[in-house]
Amino acid sequence: MALWDTLVDTMDNAVNYKYSAWPDRIYVVDAKGRIAVQAAHGPRGFKPGVEATAAWLAENVAEK
Repeated sequence: MALWDTLVDTMDNAVNYKYSAWPDRIYVVDAKGRIAVQAAHGPRGFKPGVEATAAWLAENVAEK
């Protein structure tokens, strides 16, 4: 997986069932496969999840 890959659930909704992603939810998975950011269920959890993701990226990913 590249540094900026985006993963999308398949038609069988396996990710939704495993991570309760509906209606929207943000996860950041680090390079070791650990969940680094787990936003609350959307839609109210979406904006705080985006902010937490931005903060995590700023702290953990060096700009090139």
